[in-house]
Amino acid sequence: MNDDRQSSGWAREDTVGLAGLAAIIAATAVIGVGPPIMQLLNRESVRRSIEQTSALTREAVSANERVRRDQAAIELRLEESRVTLLPASRLNHRVMELVELGSESGLTVSRVVPAAPRAVRQSIVTRLTMTGEGGYSSVAEFLGLLHGRFPDLVVHGFSTQAGRGEHADSGTFLFDLDWYAAPDESAAVPGG
Repeated sequence: MNDDRQSSGWAREDTVGLAGLAAIIAATAVIGVGPPIMQLLNRESVRRSIEQTSALTREAVSANERVRRDQAAIELRLEESRVTLLPASRLNHRVMELVELGSESGLTVSRVVPAAPRAVRQSIVTRLTMTGEGGYSSVAEFLGLLHGRFPDLVVHGFSTQAGRGEHADSGTFLFDLDWYAAPDESAAVPGG
């Protein structure tokens, strides 16, 4: 029986302790200790977000500067190499030549889609996106022949994907090519 009184006394003390703890928590919230802690946590989150955004901005600016330097180097190389640029009006002719080179290399060209031309220094640049099917060796052959045959074309980017199943020896490709052309007297080009 003595044990029952002791355990019920402890239970009362525990209950009083928990009630006191709840009162302290409520008082700190009323006094305003809770909101400053939340503000500090929010400030830290905002600070991290600003740092991440700043880092991404620095990376974007750096990438933009690299693209400008690369473009200037390409234009200088074109000027120094005395490459004769076709007039921009010969776009369809250049597209047909690309399709022929693709066939010659063993590629099956599905599409060649030109983007809007843009004026750059003393030339017009048109991005040509070329897609189709062919094996890795055909893609490599095409890229090897491209520069020698068409020095006015620059490979901006490309991707390949291997075929599956019975088409494992083939795959798909996508080329992004920049075609440098001479401005036409009659053509109006944005930014020119």
